Parts: sequence; structure tokens; C-alpha cells
Amino acid sequence: MKYIDLSQTIMPDMPVYPGDAKVTLIREKYLDADHYNAYFLSAGMHAGTHIDCPMHLLKSDRTISEYPLESFSGPGRLVDAGSEREIDFREEFEDKIHRGDIVLILTGTDEHYGSGRYYTDHPVITERLANFFAAKRIRMLGVDMPSPDLPPFAVHKILLSQGIFILENLTNLDRLKGYESFEVHAVPLKIRAEASLVRAYARLPGVFERTPECG
Repeated sequence: MKYIDLSQTIMPDMPVYPGDAKVTLIREKYLDADHYNAYFLSAGMHAGTHIDCPMHLLKSDRTISEYPLESFSGPGRLVDAGSEREIDFREEFEDKIHRGDIVLILTGTDEHYGSGRYYTDHPVITERLANFFAAKRIRMLGVDMPSPDLPPFAVHKILLSQGIFILENLTNLDRLKGYESFEVHAVPLKIRAEASLVRAYARLPGVFERTPECG
């Protein structure tokens, strides 16, 4: 495969962070009756796979639509956290992670997506590791869980204060194991908001080949 989908599917009554509004996806028009199909979507910007920008938790008027497109694509680096409950800095990160990287942390938490424990019993990233990412000036941090931390969200604030986006509710990160290099793309809607739903995916090394599915 040349591409790996890293996104959760948007669907009616999909899992949302406790306290957030539920997702509504309604088919409003039917081809047989109305001569066309159409759906209506109502969702918060933090449902499913999404990106937080600094405005989410910091005093800022800059919405996610105001950031350049190149902010949301870049070289990917996978960190396999195994069964760690607190994901901390490792010496190997000094040479592995570079300025402008999109760092994806594999925890396996996405296996519990849709269950109650998904939001209440996930690993966290230490402030030490967050400060390392900030010093390295990575482009984005992505996780296969609802958040890299818990209230009062110190890790969020460390990263967002340095202009580092946070990509949450990823899936399929295990399929990136064994790849030293790949691209990550997670472009938000051009929406005046503090976050956005995204279709995140990884592009693996190799020449793009046209397939029947692509037309």
C-alpha cells in the first residue's frame, strides 16, 4: 500500500469527548424521491480525528483557517510507546526527531475507541517530552487517543504555545511500524474555528501508481 488512512469514520452518534455535543448525520434527500442524495452534518470540531490549533486553549484570535496549508503536511516519525502509561523522553529521540516533523505516538488506545474507557483510561505524555518536542520545533503531534494529557492539559498548553498542532483520535498507526520515513497529511477544513475535523493519512515511500480505483 502506498497510502494508509489514519482517520476515524464520521457517522451518526459516533464517540465524542464527554460533555461534547453528539454528532448528527442525517440523510435529507433520496435519489428516488428527490432526484438527488444529500446529507446534513452537525458536529463539534473535536469529534473523531481532528486538529487543535493554539486558539483552542490559549488567548488567540487566529482560527485554524488562517494557517498556511504547509502547516498540516510533513515528514512523519513514529514513536512506538508500547504499553507505557506515561510516555517520556528517550535519548534516541534526539537523533530520530527533527524540526518540522509530524510525530505520531502509537499506544494502541484506538482499539478501545467507542468504549467508556477510551476517554478515561488512556496513556499520557509527560511535560518533559512535551518540552522536548517544543524545543525541537516539531510541526505537529499526533496520537491514537483522545488527548495526549488530562486536565488541566499542561501538555496541550506547552505544545500549542509554541505553535505545534495536536492531532487526536488517530487510528491504524500500527501499520506504520517498520517505516523509517513517510509523509503525514492532515489538512483541516477552511473553517473559522479553534479546531477542525480532518482526513488524516500517511503516504509511504515509493512512486505513486495509478490504479483502477483512482480512475
